[in-house]
This record gives sequence, structure tokens and C-alpha cells, in this order.
Amino acid sequence: MLSGANSPYNNGDYNGNRSPLYSYADTLSWTRGTHAFKFGGEIRRTKTTGYNGIPARPRPVLTGGAGANPASNIAPSSGTTTRLPGLVTTGANNTSAQAQAQSLLYYLSGSINQGNQLYWIDESSDVTNGTWENFNTLERKYRDQVLNEASVFVKDDWKITSALTLNLGVRWEWYGVPYIGSGFTTTTPGQGTGLFGVGRTGLGGADPFNTWLSPGNIYLSGYGPTGLLECNVGVPSGVTGIPASNCDPSLITGVEFVGPNSPNPDKKVYADDWNNFGPAIGFAWQLPFGDRRGQTTMRGGYQVTFGGAGRNGIASDGFLGGAPGATSNATIDFVAMGNPYLDLDDVPSLVPLTPRNPAVPGGTLGGPYSRAGSFTAFDPNYTTPYVQNLTLSVTHQLRRNMIIDVRYAGTLGRKLNGSMNLNTPNVFYNQELMDALNVVRAGGEAPLFNQLFAGLNLNSTTSGYGTIGTTQNGVVQTGSLHLRRRFAQDLAEGDYETIVNFINSNTGGSPTTGLSNVNTAISNVGGRILRNGCDRLARGFTTVGTAIPTPLRCFAEDYIVANPQFGNGNAGPTYNSNTGSSNYHSLETQFTLRPVHGTSFSATYTWARSLENPGTNWTDYRNRAADYRLATNHRTHEFRMNGTVDLPFGPNKLVLPNSSGVLARAIENWKFSWTYNVFSGAPASIEAQDMFYNNGVANVVGPWDFKSGDVLWGQNIGGQNLGGTYFGPVGTYNVVPDPQCAPGGLLDTTDAMGFNLRTGQASCPLSAIADSSGRIVLQNPLPGQRGTLGQRSVYGPGSWTLDGSLSKSFLITESKQIQIRFDATNLLNHANPNNPEWDINDADFGTINGKGNQHRTFQGQLRFLF
Repeated sequence: MLSGANSPYNNGDYNGNRSPLYSYADTLSWTRGTHAFKFGGEIRRTKTTGYNGIPARPRPVLTGGAGANPASNIAPSSGTTTRLPGLVTTGANNTSAQAQAQSLLYYLSGSINQGNQLYWIDESSDVTNGTWENFNTLERKYRDQVLNEASVFVKDDWKITSALTLNLGVRWEWYGVPYIGSGFTTTTPGQGTGLFGVGRTGLGGADPFNTWLSPGNIYLSGYGPTGLLECNVGVPSGVTGIPASNCDPSLITGVEFVGPNSPNPDKKVYADDWNNFGPAIGFAWQLPFGDRRGQTTMRGGYQVTFGGAGRNGIASDGFLGGAPGATSNATIDFVAMGNPYLDLDDVPSLVPLTPRNPAVPGGTLGGPYSRAGSFTAFDPNYTTPYVQNLTLSVTHQLRRNMIIDVRYAGTLGRKLNGSMNLNTPNVFYNQELMDALNVVRAGGEAPLFNQLFAGLNLNSTTSGYGTIGTTQNGVVQTGSLHLRRRFAQDLAEGDYETIVNFINSNTGGSPTTGLSNVNTAISNVGGRILRNGCDRLARGFTTVGTAIPTPLRCFAEDYIVANPQFGNGNAGPTYNSNTGSSNYHSLETQFTLRPVHGTSFSATYTWARSLENPGTNWTDYRNRAADYRLATNHRTHEFRMNGTVDLPFGPNKLVLPNSSGVLARAIENWKFSWTYNVFSGAPASIEAQDMFYNNGVANVVGPWDFKSGDVLWGQNIGGQNLGGTYFGPVGTYNVVPDPQCAPGGLLDTTDAMGFNLRTGQASCPLSAIADSSGRIVLQNPLPGQRGTLGQRSVYGPGSWTLDGSLSKSFLITESKQIQIRFDATNLLNHANPNNPEWDINDADFGTINGKGNQHRTFQGQLRFLF
């Protein structure tokens, strides 16, 4: 199949699914005396069979184009003369006439640029047999996700007296563990615990989180010029300074197939949770108050409900069909073929394409030294999330048509789903590394980086920099000097994560030089920045260099991350667990006027507090409770009103009371309804530079007690009335240099090579907020410190809206009528202001750049009812 921009045919999209749901349920009711019993149960069987074109489509697809032989007879290069002179180099949509002519040439000649074809594994036996599935064997890459659920309940409505009724019950729920029906569900041996890999030294059943985010002590064998690293136990290095290998190969994170139709049918990605018993207790009591019984009623209840983990989907690194080596996207290997010219005559020899990455089904998660790849697994103790619901209300009937309600509602989420990246860099708890980075940031010299970067040049494209450990132009080259120049912006911003990810990477990237002493041709070994000291020791070096006599040091494989088998950041091992929780409390009052003389009215005021402990992305992974904060959906105050009024037009009404005939029919029975809603602002954080392991909010160092601000519209900003302000008129608070960036501040130190973090950039990136007297009130915390202002400590602007509707029905016959209706949204054409700029490092802090796009809209409807 030929496809692409240079082809007459495009393959289009490629996905689909079938998702039947089978539900078997029944309920039995039995009334005896003052008891009304209900029993019931349900079994739900769900299955989604889907296919998609990720990462490629099953059928071979060849795209037209240059391939390994770009057309050189259209556009000149390096002084050659074009055969088609006069072609312009720019044109519509930035496409040059030269490029268009090239595309036309490729199309007319039928040249082939590239091709791809998807191969995949359908079941675990494909790995055992070494066979790929393709469009000839199965036509499409199907994944059948299965999730079964069941529930049973019993309930009793017990009428103790004529005024008091108890509602008692219990519900049991079971959420089966999701799996792939073909037997292709994957996890690591030991489930989530297996994600810690070789870092689980000497556990003996101990919790791996006890030593998580601390410097490790895992060493391999094979350091040195060969680069042939191996994981084994008790192999002496034979080199002073390099510890004996203590890597247990049995602890390497692996992959196994689990669940029905797999080699391990009794294993699952997490354990079944059979104890989901949720009580339900409630009451309704007609209080003996007021002029008559039933005028005041109190109701309350408590209930626990459960919710399963659901389908996590087919992720590239997930447990539902995403094992390493599950797919292979075959492409044309021009290099292996000798870079030939290919056109449509070559299609029979190219198709089917040969799978190469990987070449055989199945795969591994890499060795303990690979620092690549990712995988997802569940906490072995994962349980079903649940929610506790609490209610208490009092309803009082003021008059026959007037009711007032006062209600409390609480929702408490417990053991909610969450996840964490186990390879979060352990800088904060690696005190040695944290202290060294702080020294470098302050302009000092940290010997640790001499040992890490010995013999390297981190700034090889900048003049004056030489190999660390030597002298260049009379200046001793140190790791701290090189770090300041290479990572000037990151150090100024306190972004230590970028720096330590570089140290832990497999390649230094340009302009790093000096790693050529390692066999970098071995793809799973790479540049090995962190292993630089071990490799140099293995090559016979003993000190950092001729100018720095400090002994070399062999750093542990897990010095920075828990499992060196995986990468950093989003590429690390993902551990799913019950890490989230939430609390919601509200007090609601409501007044209701039932229709009287054509008028009805309802008003509700709610005070609420919604808080959460997030399930992921914490400030400090070891102190997750410190991130307990307002939820994004929190609104302290909500006020809602709505009503309906019969307009006083027509016979026996205020306007035209004596009308009759066609006029009366036209003006009578018009109704106007309206809704008015007011909401307080959403919680927000006064943002600061998110330095490593802080909470991304500012430090309070002066008078600052804002819980919310006031929108002042039409303020003069930069000489123009461009918007508004939130924290007082222009000039009340001003953006000034952060003390760390001020002259003489923490970053204002010139090192031995004449480089200064404060002045070595276009501008220092950190700002602070000062009041009108110049006194600083908000500033950035230091790296590793929590901002004292706290997360979501201020509220944004509130909002309100008024909507209306006008309607009337025309009766044609007893069974037929025409209804006409006009709706107006945002009746007063009121636009709510945008949120102000919250970041203290932004020059527009506290200003509002405009209003939302809310505008008045009208809609008319005409209906014929019969």
C-alpha cells in the first residue's frame, strides 16, 4: 500500500472496538410487620475488544519520497548548477517551488522514501514459540480487556414508630482484576515490589520504601574500557577503590505473564479484594415540634461505597498488553541494504517488511545498567478505593407552600488511586549531593563534582575550558566551574533535577567530551557519566588529575535513582497504589416557595470545604501528607436562585384584563423563568520557582495576609488601560529582583574563570514582590525548602451569571398544542474577569490581562406537541 504526501492514496485512520456489557441482576422484596426487606445482587461482565494503528498499521505501508537518494537535479547544493533554473525558494505556506518540484519528481518516478509494518504478540505462547502475528495471521492487532464485577445487598426499612423510620443495610462489592483474555496480561515478579529491582538488597521481606530516596550501594563488575558490565554477586574488582560486585541478578526487574490463559493463571497484577463490605445506615424522624406533626423532619445517614481501579488501558509500559517486545514496527533498513534507490519496481522484494526492533517476539526490561525503558506495576497491597458519605438534614414547613432546609453533606475519599515514579532523583535525601549543589550555586567549589567529572570537559565548545583535573590558561579546571557554565540557568533557578538527570544519564550529550575511553559502541552501556569514576579507576587512574590530587571515587549504580535499570522522569518505573485521599464538607440552606399565583421561587446557599491529599506529584515523596490542600474544585460560597413567574397579561390579569379572542390567546399564559448563580473564586497558589523538592509557592517575608483580592478594572498598566489589578491599585505591589539575584546576593559570585551566575545570563530569572515602600514581602525559597505561603492559599475572582427564558403554549385542540420558547444565556452580557498572574517571577504579577469570552446568546424554539 503506497501512502503519504507523495502518493495518490492516504491510508486514513485505523482503530475500532466492541464493548458489550452483560448484566445479570435481580431484587427480592419482602414486607413483614414493620419491616420492609430488600435483597438483591448483580453480576456484570464487561469486555472491550479493540484494535488500533499504534505504533503502526498492520498492513505494509510504503511512503513516497527521496529515500536514501534525494533529488539533486532540482535545487543546487554547494555551488552546483540547477537544471531547472528560476525556481523560487519560498512560496505559499512556506513551501518552496524547489520542494514542490522535488515532490512532483518523486511522485512521477514512484520512488520510495520509507515503509513500516506492524508485528505484534497476541498471547504469551507467541513469545515461547518465537512467532510474530501480522495482517496475514490475525488481520488486526486486537486486545480483549476483561473486567468482571459483582455485588450483593440486603436492606431493611424498619418503621419503628409512625414518626421514626430506620434504614439499615449492607452492600458487598467485588471488582475483578482487569486482564487480557488472550493471556497477555503482564506484570513484574513481585508485582510493584519488583520495580525496585537490584536495589532491594538484603530485604528479607523488608519494606523497600524504608531505604527509598536514599543513596544506594549497588556495584557491578566489568567497569573500564571494555564496558562489559555484568550483574553478579561477590566478584572482586581487583582495583583499589572499586568495591566488589554485589548486584543480585535474581532481583533484576523482569516481566511475567499472569492471569487467565497465561502460564501463571493463579497470579494477577494485584490481589483480589474480597472484603468490600459497605454499611448503609439512615433514619427519617418527624420531630414533635410545630403546630402539627410532620411540620419538621430530620434525616441522616452514613454509607460506604466502593469503586474499582477500572481499566488502565493498553499502555506502552502498562500491564494490559504493553509488555516489552509486544510490538515491532518494521521499517526499511537503507543502511543495511547499501542505501539503494528504491521505487515501485522494488515493492515485491521489500514486502513484507522484516521486523527488526525487536527482531523476535518478547523482550526484557534491560539490564541493571541500562538506564532506559519504563514499566508499570501495582502495589502488592493495593485495595479497592472507597468513599464514606455522611448526610444530616432538617426540613421545616413554614407554611403550606414554604419550605426551608438546612443540610450537612460530607464525602470522604479513602485509599484513592495514585501513582509515583520510583526513579524520582534522590537529591533531597542524598545530603552529600544536595550540599554540593548548594555550594556550586553559591559560587563555591564542591570536591564531589571533581570526582564525578574527572577527565571530562562539560563545555568543550567554549574557549578556555579544558579537562577537569588539569590546568587551562593558568586556571585549575574543576567540576564546579564547569557545572556553573554548563547549567547556569538551571543553577540560578534551583533546578537541580535537570543536573542530576544529566549525571545519571547514559550520554553526556554535546558539548561533553572525555568519555571516549569507554566502549560507547555497546548500546546498553552508553556514555556512563555516573560511572566515570569507576571506569577511570579500572583504567589505572587514581586521582582526579595532575592539578587535583583528590582520589577518584567509584559511585554506586543507585546513587541517584532507586532502580538504575530504568530511566529518569516519565521514563521511570511507575508504582500504582492507594496514595490519594479527599475530604468534602458542606453546609447548605435552601428556601423553596411552591407555585402560588403563578409564581415559584427557590434559593440555595452552600458553604463548602473541599480538600485533598493528591495521589501523585507530591512536594516530598516521603512526606506526602504535607501537601494536604484545597482541591481545585473547591468553592467556599455558592448562591443559586431560580424562579418562574406567570406574566400578568391577558383576561383577568393586570394588563389587558378584558381582552378576548385572538388577542387574548396571543398574550395569555406567558411564563418567564430565570436563574442567577454566584460562585466564589477558585483556590490558587502564589507561585514561585519550583526549586527541587519544594512546593512551588513563595516564602512570606513581610506583611502579606491576602486570602483573596479585589478586581480593579481599567487600571493603568504600562501607560495603557489594558486590564485590571487584583492586589490593590498599580504600584501597591511591585516586582523587584529576588534577594538571591540582587547585587551581592547569593548568586552574585564570580568564580576563578570569571563566570558569574547572576550576570552570566540575559537576566537573572528570579523575582520578588515588594510593597510600595520597597520592602520585600514575597520571595523564592531556597532549593529544597517548602514555601511558607502554602499551596492554594488565595482565591481567584468570583463569577456570576443571569440566564432567562420566556415561553408560551398555544392550545390548538385538546391533544395538540404549539409551544414557543426564547432562551437568553448571560442575560446582562456580563463577562467575568480572568485570573490574575500568580507567578512572582513574572513581571505581570497581580495583573489581570482581560475578561473571559462570556457573551449574551439567544435561542428560539418552536415545538409541535401531540
